[in-house]
Amino acid sequence: MKSHLRTDSFSLPCGLIGTKSTAELRVNGHTVNCLLDTGSQVTTVPESYYRQHLSNYPIKSLHDLLEVEGANGQRV
Repeated sequence: MKSHLRTDSFSLPCGLIGTKSTAELRVNGHTVNCLLDTGSQVTTVPESYYRQHLSNYPIKSLHDLLEVEGANGQRV
């Protein structure tokens, strides 16, 4: 069985991938190091952090916050 994927090696142009964007932020009174993703529509935290520091805030259903649809327009 042949694959359409190439298996030979390749290299990325210099400067295409840089260092990750992080910042030290205060979340509900606690200083944390965060990964910044300006293209993200949601923010995630580990469940352990939520239970320890944010449990007084209700978790909203992903279906209430984000609409996802396929290329054919069908809701996912």
